[in-house]
Amino acid sequence: MIDTSSGHDRVGRALDDAGITPLAVLRAHHFSTLPETLVASGAAAIVPRRVARMFARRWPLRARPLDGLVEEFHVRLFASPTLHPTAARRWFLTVLEDAVRAFAVEADTALYADAHGSDARST
Repeated sequence: MIDTSSGHDRVGRALDDAGITPLAVLRAHHFSTLPETLVASGAAAIVPRRVARMFARRWPLRARPLDGLVEEFHVRLFASPTLHPTAARRWFLTVLEDAVRAFAVEADTALYADAHGSDARST
């Protein structure tokens, strides 16, 4: 399980709400520590869909959806308009906004592929 101190506590709350007590043999502080551990141990982990797809592309792991376990949520970018209102800052915020939008489009495309039988592993 990912330690809740990292801010990733949605899955833990969803499992609690469902009355499920997971058998957690490892608590990690970040998703990046999981792939090698999963490959070496044969264990499983619940991670965000995008993280699962990335792991499956780079490691001998398979991604499977757990639809309905955790409700979808929105990512927002907040910035104070009065803090350093420069052209460089406006440009940087535009770059961040474009990156988040591109991420969302890629995630939607991946969800469509998953829903239509595509395997998350690349060949």
